[in-house]
Amino acid sequence: MGWHAQHYERDMTKAAEYYERAYRLSDVDATFNLGIMHMYGKYPGLEKDVVSNGLASFWH
Repeated sequence: MGWHAQHYERDMTKAAEYYERAYRLSDVDATFNLGIMHMYGKYPGLEKDVVSNGLASFWH
């Protein structure tokens, strides 16, 4: 459901909600997708500066 909301509906808020529900049920794919949303700044309410600083430290 989260993947569909993210890629077809382009509703990141809805996708994050579905991923978080699945995460609470220990779904590893949902955990991965939440991490990807955070890493690329697609998570709702995440500031772009936080993402760019995080990626710089991640890649170096």
